[in-house]
Amino acid sequence: MNVTWLVPPIKGNPNIGQYRFYKNTPSRVSLEYPYLNAMGVTQLDLAGVNVEFLDCPTNHVKTLPNLHADLVVMEGRTPIINRIFEIADLLHKEGLKIALFGDHVTWQPDEALKHCDY
Repeated sequence: MNVTWLVPPIKGNPNIGQYRFYKNTPSRVSLEYPYLNAMGVTQLDLAGVNVEFLDCPTNHVKTLPNLHADLVVMEGRTPIINRIFEIADLLHKEGLKIALFGDHVTWQPDEALKHCDY
């Protein structure tokens, strides 16, 4: 099985904090690695799954790349959920299976299942 774990491109110019947990202190702002995504990718890799991690905001990818995977996984955080649903619908129309997880997906599973397979 080929899995693409996708942190999608930023549309427009939203705050990257919408994609990350971050800490704002008086002296500096520090972004933290997307640890939920990293843990998921690591677990799939350890289980022998062929997994690719595409972190578009970090790598300054502005457009959605062509994906060739059996499953695309994305985190659905509330501040960006409409963008996640938009991308999930687009990828689903291309025949890709979609799995969503995250705070919004957990809070509103019926809404999320309209846009994904898992």
